[in-house]
Amino acid sequence: MEITEAYKVLIADGQELTRRGIESLINEIPEYIVCGFIFSESELESNLNNFKPQILIVDFDDFDVDDFEGFCQLLKASPNTQILVVSDNKNRDDIIKLRDLGIRNYILKTSGKDEFIDALNSTRLHKKYYSEEILDLLVGGNNNPKDIEKVRFTASEIEIIKLIAQGLTTKEIASRKFLSSHTIITHRKNIFRKAGVTSTSELIMHAIRTGIVDTLEYYI
Repeated sequence: MEITEAYKVLIADGQELTRRGIESLINEIPEYIVCGFIFSESELESNLNNFKPQILIVDFDDFDVDDFEGFCQLLKASPNTQILVVSDNKNRDDIIKLRDLGIRNYILKTSGKDEFIDALNSTRLHKKYYSEEILDLLVGGNNNPKDIEKVRFTASEIEIIKLIAQGLTTKEIASRKFLSSHTIITHRKNIFRKAGVTSTSELIMHAIRTGIVDTLEYYI
């Protein structure tokens, strides 16, 4: 299949070796091309306008950013640009803050080539992607591993969890299972209570951690 136009990637990282390493990996993937490098937040807006990249790869620790909120505000002018964080930062509070701002693609710089490609593709397709270690950090902050093992879902609840992970709405799940929306809402409340979570994203991470949902199946 001939590729007529590659997806453009803009790299925001202050470390030259990292930039060149990422560029080298991307050059091995015909679907993508590095369109430029930026080193500070002041360069962000003009480069987004000039290059109109589909993906912005950024390490907030090695990129001159005043605050996450301001950075995300600038990105609103380029709604077609998706963010992939590639960083050594394992601070759970920072990762949660980015997640709450809508940045939910995060891998570590220790990731291998295959994981990097999976993350790149997921980001382009507007799918969430976290390194396994990042998932452990996010899930581990809300659940004790021993408590996770004690959670017992019914077969029907497990099926609903899988449908939630696929992105189905309450109405769509109700239609799929031939039940009322009210019944599905009740099931969701029970599932959230059992898992000890308060949001869909936390439930999915819990499901991945406990093996209810396969990681690759969810990301793809």
